[in-house]
Amino acid sequence: MDIFENPFSILGVSPLDDKQCIMDAAEEKSLTLDPDLIRNARVTLASPRKRLEAEVAWLPGVEPNVVREMISQLESEPSIAINLRCNSPMAEANLIVAALRRLPNLQPNDLRDWTLKIAELVEVVDHEVLRQTINRQREKSGFPKLTELKQLKEEVDFQKRHLCKSIKEAFNQLNSRTLVDIITTIVDTSTNEGEQSGPRLIDDLINSYEIEAQAFLEKEKENIEELVKRAKTIVASDQARTKIQPIIDQLIKVLHNWDSVAQPIQVNFKSRSIPHDASYEIASIVRDLSIHVFNEYQELEISQQLNSAIQEAFLEVERIVVEAKQDAESIKGVIEQRKNKGSEWATSITYEAQVGMIFQKTLRISPEGIQWKNAKWRLEEITRVAWGGTRKIVNGVHTGTVYKICLGDNRSITSINLVKQVVFSEFISRLWKAVCVRILMEYMNGLKEGREYAIGKAILRDQGIVLARKNMFGAGTPVFCKWSEIGIGNLEGVFHVAKLDEPKVKSTFCYQTEFNVHILEFALGLVLKKGVSRLSSIFE
Repeated sequence: MDIFENPFSILGVSPLDDKQCIMDAAEEKSLTLDPDLIRNARVTLASPRKRLEAEVAWLPGVEPNVVREMISQLESEPSIAINLRCNSPMAEANLIVAALRRLPNLQPNDLRDWTLKIAELVEVVDHEVLRQTINRQREKSGFPKLTELKQLKEEVDFQKRHLCKSIKEAFNQLNSRTLVDIITTIVDTSTNEGEQSGPRLIDDLINSYEIEAQAFLEKEKENIEELVKRAKTIVASDQARTKIQPIIDQLIKVLHNWDSVAQPIQVNFKSRSIPHDASYEIASIVRDLSIHVFNEYQELEISQQLNSAIQEAFLEVERIVVEAKQDAESIKGVIEQRKNKGSEWATSITYEAQVGMIFQKTLRISPEGIQWKNAKWRLEEITRVAWGGTRKIVNGVHTGTVYKICLGDNRSITSINLVKQVVFSEFISRLWKAVCVRILMEYMNGLKEGREYAIGKAILRDQGIVLARKNMFGAGTPVFCKWSEIGIGNLEGVFHVAKLDEPKVKSTFCYQTEFNVHILEFALGLVLKKGVSRLSSIFE
């Protein structure tokens, strides 16, 4: 109940006036004011039970002459209410709220201070002291004393709800951004940034804020889930880094938007040692993406960006902070390992040789790429490899071996011919580490996601391989074979894959002229050795 709507204010009487004074005042006021309004005010003050609501919402304990002066000041200059002092915290809170309702253009910082002051006053209301104050006034006015605290506590709670509602109405005049900032400051200040329980009125205020913010938070949650889904699709499709980075940037922006609105709620939950499940759910969605891109696609930088965003956004939620720090430590450990391994790996794949007797040409492989003559290829661009040796026989006599290496990207291929077996062996051992392992892992990831790959005339799938049944006339008939149904072998520079119970169902692959045959042979060797049903699981 507002002071200016209080029956004491309407009739112009005080808690010290007896029933006769109330009747006389009501009769006089009915001549100029709404009779129903006057009658309701008279009935309220004349009934001991109904009267209590008006007593609590008035200025209990303040002398009538002081009350008149304060109300006069409140009418002429509401902004001074914050500086008025009463012996009763309930009375002082009622004064400030009455002024707040009459100051539609109160500055945000002033609204913050007034809210904190009201919450502080209400928190220290002592029900027993208030009962004694009301009883002293009733003794003078001839009304029965209040004997039990239950009804008083109910009326105080009712008035607190009025105070909270009035504050909310003042907040509703602010724009959304200012509202969030002020609410956040209020809860931070009143709870020492969540380290201690704040006043109950602030808790009630934040609960109302949470209800009204729910629609926004749910909408932003949907946006976060959609962006995470898009990010996973892009990274799985092996698109360029420039495609996924804008999605990650947008995701982090939406995450901070969600958190900025949820932050006062988080702090309030923290102050009461209650976990904020909604924050944990949002953090888990983003954390899942961070772990996914790190574990599945080695996107270390993206994982770090997401982990940092989680730590920044959820400082108020201890469980999230702990998990994010653990993730950060894990990422840091992997970075250190990669640095060490990276140095070892760089050394292990670096090799250079001069090819030719007179006009020598440089053959080099290193982390920077492959160089042959004047041409260079970046390691990550190479998608096709083939190699092998051909023995030269003249008049039945072995006169040497020519070693051929073929490299290709998605646009072109090149051939490297060598005569020195040692140069060939040294280069191939490094080519395997630098290029073939990566191509093999790309096959494994793609197969796991349902893709298939053509190698020679065969089709490679996760569950098996499509071979050809040899026909007397025309092209062979495709036959799908599970991994448990095939056998492999090699002879005279050709790799063979055949169905065990149907030898005519087979495919052959030339090591020198068909690409990635060596990689296929390595993978199928592991499949048969481990007896797995899916090719993508050979490293699990």
